[in-house]
Amino acid sequence: MRRICVAAAAAAVMAVCSVVPALAQSRVALVIANSAYQNAPPVATAAADAGLVATALKTAGFDVTRSNDLTTQNIGDTLGAFIGKVQAAGPNAVVFVYFSGYAVQGSADDHLVPVDAQINSAADVAPTTLPMSALIKALGDVPSSARIIVLDAARDGSFGKAGGQPLPPGLALTTAPAGFLLAYSAAPDSYAPAASGPNSSYATALATLLAQPGLDIEQVFKGVRLQVNQATTGAQLPWTTSGLDSEVKLVAAPAASAPQTLAPALGVAKIAVPPRKRQSVTKASMRRMSSDKAYDLAIEQDSLRDYQWFVETHPYDHHVGQVWGIIESRREGVLWRRTLKLDSTRAYWNYLDRYPDGPHADLARSVLADRGEPLPSGYIAEPLELPSGYYDEATGLPDLVPDGFDRPASVFFGSPDAEFVPVPRDRSVNLIFKFGNNHHHKKQAAQSTKIIATVYDRPTDK
Repeated sequence: MRRICVAAAAAAVMAVCSVVPALAQSRVALVIANSAYQNAPPVATAAADAGLVATALKTAGFDVTRSNDLTTQNIGDTLGAFIGKVQAAGPNAVVFVYFSGYAVQGSADDHLVPVDAQINSAADVAPTTLPMSALIKALGDVPSSARIIVLDAARDGSFGKAGGQPLPPGLALTTAPAGFLLAYSAAPDSYAPAASGPNSSYATALATLLAQPGLDIEQVFKGVRLQVNQATTGAQLPWTTSGLDSEVKLVAAPAASAPQTLAPALGVAKIAVPPRKRQSVTKASMRRMSSDKAYDLAIEQDSLRDYQWFVETHPYDHHVGQVWGIIESRREGVLWRRTLKLDSTRAYWNYLDRYPDGPHADLARSVLADRGEPLPSGYIAEPLELPSGYYDEATGLPDLVPDGFDRPASVFFGSPDAEFVPVPRDRSVNLIFKFGNNHHHKKQAAQSTKIIATVYDRPTDK
């Protein structure tokens, strides 16, 4: 199968477009719907979702290019032609790319999957898909005011399962470069639930808020996260990482009529418009809030710090089980990114020691097998120094541990000492955290090989 090369296609188009006069204050968008997959279940809502988003973008003044069912042969040319439009739009342009279909993880990158890709193992990802890094580089090489990339693509396509090497679920935890906003329909390492109607929850909320006057683009995506999370009762948590340094308002509104609440979507109404930037919050101020307000704030901010503060300050709230899951998933993603950054045998050993059943465990074992250095029996993890200047959201944060469980937290994350958080014992328990299964976990030695710590469910309504 032909290897995709969007960079070469983009370079060729840019050479032609470099003589085209730039247009001031332009807005250009590429909306892709990949639904007719040949080696994975079709994405039933992709075309309808793309139509919703394209209509909203046109309302906001975008020149929208639509593409459907891109293959390995034409996806690079399609994106290259779009880069040409970006070049012609000029340095003040706002650029928007929306992709509905499947995307998968490959090492530290995410990859858009063409409809004819056949992925039986991790080795098939690179030659048959389009890396996000290539798209980001191609867009980043063209001067623009803001670049927004949306992957409505965190779906289970069972890639790799046929070959006995299933790929990690969802998309990879990453950081947006300066001038970019990256948005995913579900949190890293997770899938969005299957749509129950003609459109996905994510596309419905996104299209609604893109067309709402007065919202900055960062408020749009915070609002999408709040609405989708509430509508799905926590089953889906959209995710965004932003490197934008200025406001991007798609639909203007007079200052006197700035919106106070988000336009209702998914049956969710009366959510206050979130601020563009992070709110100034302390652990003490979160403790003084009602638990519902603190939970909404944590979802809005969507940072590891705020999630940890929530379970510390409201440990008995009915949302705690969900938030503990978010914390542990985010911690796993952070440790995996550090593992890839260090790329040392001991870094992979540490990952497997902490997450022997984690979403990236099979890949870690494969790397170690290729090196002839599998995880030693009785391995004792030790802190690893990160490269100078490296930063992620776990830097400087204590690793939280449910009270009554033993774990050498700082060994893995190099953080301050672990903090133990109370976990109620009087409610039903079924949310499982795979903190690992090794010699460190003395109190759990007789338990299941997968269960290390648990927290409680939401209490039954009476």
